[in-house]
Amino acid sequence: MSNRKAIAIVAAVWVSITFSRSFAAQQPQAADSSARTTLEGVYSAEQATRGEKTYGMSCLGGCHNAASHKGVTFKQNWAGHQVGELYERIKDTMPDDNPGLLTAKESIEIVSYMLKANGMPAGKEDLGQDKAALAKIKIEMPPATAASSRNR
Repeated sequence: MSNRKAIAIVAAVWVSITFSRSFAAQQPQAADSSARTTLEGVYSAEQATRGEKTYGMSCLGGCHNAASHKGVTFKQNWAGHQVGELYERIKDTMPDDNPGLLTAKESIEIVSYMLKANGMPAGKEDLGQDKAALAKIKIEMPPATAASSRNR
């Protein structure tokens, strides 16, 4: 085989591979059938109530104010992220003056309260602490109501 022919074959293979990768990258990825969002009621109302108490005792006052974890601030920091990221951040780094003090149960309850405080609906079951399951729940903010968008 001549050098020209070998170069032409290599170039054709390279173009084919490049085109295939480019085309595949443009195709929407199949959704993970087990993936969920926070708009599907991933925590219970009772869990959020417990979380509100812990949030008030552990988060408010010294380090945070109520606006720190609500509305635009919460949306800018967490929309599109996985619930597991929020849970790990709270569990591993809070409170600021004693990181890791909160138990896993307290941390997930605070997450539940924060979801409630940001208008995400409650469901029938508590949000669990399983890292793999939490990694499959995307934080999705509820749509703004017509009244709230008019008041901006």
